[in-house]
Amino acid sequence: MNSTATLPEHTPEPVNAVVREEPPARLHRRLRGDLDTIVLKAMHKEPQRRYASVEQFSEDIRRHLEGRPVIARRDSWWYRAGKFATRHKLGVTATALVLLAITGGIVATIREARIAAANQRRAEQRFNDVRKLANSLIFEIHDAIRELPGSTSARRLIATRALEYLDSLSRQSSGDPSLQKELAAAYERVGDVMGYPYAANLGDAPGALESYRKALAIRQSLAPGSTDAPFQRDLAGTYIRVSQVQESAGNFSDTLANLRKAQQIAAHLATTEKDTTDRDLYAGTYYFMGVTHAKTGDFASASDDYQHAASIVKSALESDPNNELLLTHLGAHYAGIAYCLAEQRNYSRAAEIQAQVVALLEERCKAHPEVTSLEEFLGEGVNQLGEYQRHADVSAALATFNRSHKIFANLLSADAKNSLAKTNFAFSDLGVAQCLLELGRPALALETYRESVTTFEEMPSEMNSNRYPRSGLATAYSGLADVYSALASQKNLSPSQARAYWQRAHSACEKSLFLWDEKEKRGELESVERDSAKRATACIADTEAKLRTPGK
Repeated sequence: MNSTATLPEHTPEPVNAVVREEPPARLHRRLRGDLDTIVLKAMHKEPQRRYASVEQFSEDIRRHLEGRPVIARRDSWWYRAGKFATRHKLGVTATALVLLAITGGIVATIREARIAAANQRRAEQRFNDVRKLANSLIFEIHDAIRELPGSTSARRLIATRALEYLDSLSRQSSGDPSLQKELAAAYERVGDVMGYPYAANLGDAPGALESYRKALAIRQSLAPGSTDAPFQRDLAGTYIRVSQVQESAGNFSDTLANLRKAQQIAAHLATTEKDTTDRDLYAGTYYFMGVTHAKTGDFASASDDYQHAASIVKSALESDPNNELLLTHLGAHYAGIAYCLAEQRNYSRAAEIQAQVVALLEERCKAHPEVTSLEEFLGEGVNQLGEYQRHADVSAALATFNRSHKIFANLLSADAKNSLAKTNFAFSDLGVAQCLLELGRPALALETYRESVTTFEEMPSEMNSNRYPRSGLATAYSGLADVYSALASQKNLSPSQARAYWQRAHSACEKSLFLWDEKEKRGELESVERDSAKRATACIADTEAKLRTPGK
């Protein structure tokens, strides 16, 4: 700026006003800013770098007072923004507060989202951990101890606890098919422990049926559109389990209905899959139909069923000759054929076939001594052999019954809560006692029949739903009546002793008939048991006649 230039006369007034009104500290800050720059530019040693005119100098001062960018200052985005903020403090402050609130909200939202994601990950991890634990319990630990003697109570605890876990998970994820399949398998295993008729169980048939039906309902809901072979096997297996409990309760019509559903699935698998498991499953449906037909007295149909089952398994063994399960099941099918022969009074042929079954089971037991179900099958097979032998050789039959009795005594000693072993133990007593009576040893027969009665009567209340123990108890009372009648008929008895025996025989006959009548009311009386009920009726009439005879 030229030295001759002078400031306009009005310029000092605004400057003086600012000087008078600004606090010293704020004035000091302002003087360090644009005013320093303006003064330095006005006083610059190099003329070309001074203000070109007084008007420029005056304009810069005015711009400074108005809070606008000055010419003397090097322009920048940050400088202009600062000036704009100074001129519009209220608006900028409000905008800043809004931006701060928005930013805070975004930060809080991001933080909450991260927390929610972390919680979700932890929840998913816990879900997967619980699911893994439940599956380990039901598919690893339970299955590992399934065949161990004395494991029934432990199996129930494991299966029940795993079911609780899976049930809880199912409520959280009802749309997960894989979880639903696991839940169905858990229900099935609980049913096995509660009352599966062909393995160690707690004798609770209603509890077993309830669990099996839950498993079936889940699998039926998943079945539409499913062509998965393992799933179809499981579905057929559940139908079979439901039918087995129904058969043990004497509900034969529903038993056959469920077996037909299982057979339809198994037949398809046997023709489309190459796994021998599918042919074994198909044979199993025929076997259980044979069991049911035999219970209804239709031995011709039962024999055909068993023959079909044996034929299917023999065909499967051609491709897998060392399959332990197939060999064991083949023995069961032959045992069914022997049973039908015996019911048609062909006892010698029935005994021949049953002896082969026992030999086959003995081999399996030696190969797998740790499998208690094989021991159960062997005991049942030996007991059945004794039944056939008794018609031709009572002494041989007694030895056979004693053997089966020992097998079941060992199983019961290993697992006192094994309802199947306990039932079979009491049934083997019946065979032993009957042979003793026929061999003229009534005192020992009486002791054995009493053991059978005691064992059947000690069965838990859940067994009320199972017709087999009731049949056994009715037969045991009938046997007691036979023993007391034999004792009453001995020579050299006083009239009072003979009368006491006849009274006991009469009471035992009444108890036997009461049980047969109860089975009749339940609709579970088998055709072969009707003869037993008639004998109990005749026994009552005979003992009453004896008691009316003077001196008796």
